[in-house]
Amino acid sequence: MVYCSLSIQTPASRLMVARRLFVRHGAILGAIGGLAGTAALGLSGTTPLPGFGSIVLTGLMAIAGLGALAWHFARLTILPLADPAIAALIAALTVATLAPGMGLNALILPAILSLWVGWRHREQRLVALMVQCGALSAMIPDMVNPEFACSLTVTALGIAWFFAAKSLSGAANDNPSMERNPSIYPLWVAPACDIKATDSIPGKWGVSNVQQ
Repeated sequence: MVYCSLSIQTPASRLMVARRLFVRHGAILGAIGGLAGTAALGLSGTTPLPGFGSIVLTGLMAIAGLGALAWHFARLTILPLADPAIAALIAALTVATLAPGMGLNALILPAILSLWVGWRHREQRLVALMVQCGALSAMIPDMVNPEFACSLTVTALGIAWFFAAKSLSGAANDNPSMERNPSIYPLWVAPACDIKATDSIPGKWGVSNVQQ
């Protein structure tokens, strides 16, 4: 006898599954979007970002950028619930700061993302300020020494990258059904200092002696 099973998936259930997948991988998708958007804008620009003029230093910065991107994406695999906007900002800052051959257009997406993140999260306003300062310093290479302008740009964007990467949310439980229920685990929410020695039964550590 042959048994056949038919699974019917409604459009609503498909939309729910797609939404769960997007939420689960939103940080990685945001980082990919920030990387691709910044690279596309930077390569399409005609005015180059100020550089140090050293091929060796440019190569070292490019290698550092690849390492930073690899570290960022590897970290996002264990931080699935990280803010996608912050993840995209970190990737965009990495490309704009360390990728060689970028134009001034590469700073457009980081500037927009930093303002958006700073508006949503008060603790990210320093990041938004540093990104705007870096963008402004990149636009004045003719007024000062180009290498000095490049140093200001890299320093400001580097500070913004550091604080943005530091602010990523820690790993969280993505299955709320497995969280401890206070009604079942009363000791989970009660501080250890509130448990008196006279409230326990000898021989059964951690079991409260409830007076009826």
